[in-house]
Amino acid sequence: KVPAWQAEFRVPGAGPETVFNLLVAKGSEAQWNAQLVRANLTGFSGGARGVHEEFVAPKTPFHKWSPRELWEWQAANYSLANRTYLIALSSTVKNTTEPFETSTVPAEQCLAAYEVSPASGDAGATLVKMSSNLNPNIGPLSSLSILWARAGEEMIQKFAAALTEAAASAAAGRGVPPGSIDGGALTLLAPPPPDRNESASISDVLGTAKKNATEKVFASLDLPSVLDASAWSPAEFQRHAAGALQLFKRFAPNATEEEASAFHGGTAIDELQLQLQGVALASLQLRILEAVAERDCQGGLPDIDHNKKAGGYSILLIV
Repeated sequence: KVPAWQAEFRVPGAGPETVFNLLVAKGSEAQWNAQLVRANLTGFSGGARGVHEEFVAPKTPFHKWSPRELWEWQAANYSLANRTYLIALSSTVKNTTEPFETSTVPAEQCLAAYEVSPASGDAGATLVKMSSNLNPNIGPLSSLSILWARAGEEMIQKFAAALTEAAASAAAGRGVPPGSIDGGALTLLAPPPPDRNESASISDVLGTAKKNATEKVFASLDLPSVLDASAWSPAEFQRHAAGALQLFKRFAPNATEEEASAFHGGTAIDELQLQLQGVALASLQLRILEAVAERDCQGGLPDIDHNKKAGGYSILLIV
């Protein structure tokens, strides 16, 4: 029987944005989660991101478990209305990369999910709800599965404690623009449009005068790419953050209240705030994209008869 765990805990002193960015950044999770040996990000496909990770097996009496490896798809979502994030991981159909070690055992993550939201009654805290349905691939040792299940509770407790400590440290470091935010997080939260123009920039949008043309350029803008601050200097951050604000102002009349709220503080002061503004811009972009597509579809049919009277019998004669 595959063990399933559920947990719910508060993270004081850190908002949902901070906690989410710790959880979603699998590539750097080993820095604060001692149970994770290492993890590689294997690329995006269909709005999800590939993750290959190795974790330490729980310690149990009478048996020493080998480390486990997982190959998963990672997906994420964010609600502007209630500041709630969702993260889900599920194993791929087949291994997408070579194992880290020959001595490890491939496991299967049926589903791991996290809901990260503001804690009620405490504006500075976060509520984390998580579930995990992991198949550790015990094989012939199925009689010892109860030991793994019991040890799993201790693993979750250690995970919650480590996340809480890391979130407090990360929250204390806010306000410094160039940080350690996962550059692919915004791509998970707001996948770029299918017909994106990878060479287009915010300056291209702002430099287009006509409304219809401006909307078309904006609709094709790869927002996760142009707002990826992972390699920016402090000066570059300030410049790009100011550009994001100007981009919003150009389309502010089309924005919802939730989208506009991401810009109430003006220019983003750090990567977390810029990420939220990116999600708001992507939400706005989707509606502009729909409007552009609808306008293009209403352009009329081609003139196949070159303005000549159509031949044949009229409807009245046929009737």
